[in-house]
Amino acid sequence: MRNEYCRPSPSPSSSA
Repeated sequence: MRNEYCRPSPSPSSSA
């Protein structure tokens, strides 16, 4: 699993 996914991002859509 990537850290970016687990990281508390402001918007999950941005990472996707």
